[in-house]
Parts: sequence; C-alpha cells; structure tokens
Amino acid sequence: MSGAAIDYTGKDPKVIGVRIGPERSARVLRARVIIAADGRRSTLAFGLGLARHADRPRRWAIGAYFETDASPFALESASGQISARTLV
Repeated sequence: MSGAAIDYTGKDPKVIGVRIGPERSARVLRARVIIAADGRRSTLAFGLGLARHADRPRRWAIGAYFETDASPFALESASGQISARTLV
C-alpha cells in the first residue's frame, strides 16, 4: 500500500480507498469504509495528517546492572532487593 486514494472532485476531499503498488503504477482499491490498522507507523494516518511524530522523545528508560562477589541471598537479607524500572 502506498497511501490513501483521495477524491478531490467534490466540495471537500474524501478518502475513497487505498493505492496499492509503486507510486507511478499504483492501482486504486476502492472501499466505502477505510480502517487504518497498519500499525504505529501507519502509511495512511501519516499520509492524511492524522498522526505525527512527537517533537521530542516522550519517554526515557534508564537501567543499570551491578556485579558483586556476594551471593544474592546475602544481599537480599542485608540490604533488601532493588528491581525498579521507571519511565519518565
């Protein structure tokens, strides 16, 4: 799929289907109802201006790994256990 098929002949443009194939030789597959279920990077949604990329990253993930010679059981009883993941 290369994008939406749009009819510009009326007062307002309307989506009449999808274009399938390479841009220069795309065929139009007409449909009365179009559901853009093509994922997070939707060709239809971005092509129609219904979706956009965020101006900046909205989430950060920070992780750390530690090594020690002590057994995991000794660490748990002495200082508790830390296993946290936070998205900011």
